[in-house]
Amino acid sequence: MKNKIFMKNLTTLLLLLLASSLIQAQSYVNKAGDTMTGDLTIGNSSKQSINLNLTATNTAGAPAMTTSIKMTGYEGRGKGTFFSDITYGGEWFAGIPYSTPHDLFQIGFDQSGGQAEYQANAVFSISKLGATTLAGSLTTNGGNNIVNATTNESGFIFRNNNSTRAQFAWIESGGYMGVWNANTGVWQQQWKNNGNTEINVNTEINGQLVIGENANSRIAIKYGTTGNGHYIDLGDTGNSDNGIIRAYSHNGLQAEFNLGGIKTAGINELGGNTAIDGNLEAKKVKVTAQPGTVPDYVFANNYKLRTLSELEKYVNTNKHLPNIPSAKEVEKNGQDVGDMQLKLLEKVEELVLYTIEQQKTIDKLLDRIEKLENSKKDEK
Repeated sequence: MKNKIFMKNLTTLLLLLLASSLIQAQSYVNKAGDTMTGDLTIGNSSKQSINLNLTATNTAGAPAMTTSIKMTGYEGRGKGTFFSDITYGGEWFAGIPYSTPHDLFQIGFDQSGGQAEYQANAVFSISKLGATTLAGSLTTNGGNNIVNATTNESGFIFRNNNSTRAQFAWIESGGYMGVWNANTGVWQQQWKNNGNTEINVNTEINGQLVIGENANSRIAIKYGTTGNGHYIDLGDTGNSDNGIIRAYSHNGLQAEFNLGGIKTAGINELGGNTAIDGNLEAKKVKVTAQPGTVPDYVFANNYKLRTLSELEKYVNTNKHLPNIPSAKEVEKNGQDVGDMQLKLLEKVEELVLYTIEQQKTIDKLLDRIEKLENSKKDEK
């Protein structure tokens, strides 16, 4: 009987010792400096919310400044945290990847589970030097995204299959924001500190191009510079002459198209719509006339034609034909080609009338001569 009682008491003692060990094992995480080997499982598969709270306090009882989890592993093995979804499958990994290099912190996902710690599956990587790699698209909701660099270039490089295609960056040495094309090897467009925009490639515009809306809006198309190359300036220069288009060569201004008309080099003031200091060559020139200015009125019955005596007197006095400008007037004011052609036509038509009258006089004289000759024959 005593042996039975002893064995019962011994069994009870062993159970108490075992329970005490389990309680101590579960309380290791609450003891400073203790280490737990093996896996720590929190919760079960009942789909309840499970939380792991890390709280530290300082000597005054206030929350501590630092609370952390430190993970240490062997070289070449993944070190981090795995996030698995039992229902939907797949696994997320955040930490140092399994494969080299081992100086990266990555976030990866694998649909089948168990492979997310490999570098090839990473969707987000940060190296110890600060370089960041993102596989996929990046969406930001509001705020300013800051790109800060201490080197000459700061911006974005665009690659396809690890081959650089283009770059959008700020170039500190040049003082501009630019777009660089790997295919052409040039900065195709530059937005400079001085407010100018430079385009270094051919540009095709399928639509309207609107340049400003103020008095100084303009376009300059040049090869070289003003006075030292070919140059076309389009727009109001803000000067009193209201120049719209100016064309330059190495000899300076060659032609100007302004609000008053067109003039070429050598013309200081524009007296008409177009002024040319040189020759004008064309296969055909058409000059329009106002109604009533074409001199068919010369043949009207009421047209007053000067007699030849009157014409002789006018020419002797004025040294030019009536209704025709003098040489001094033409030299001073030039001549209207269309108007001059009409005046010359008027003189031609008057000359026709004079010729007709002269022919009538000649016919009368011939008739009298013929009658006189016939009368002499009859007398014989």
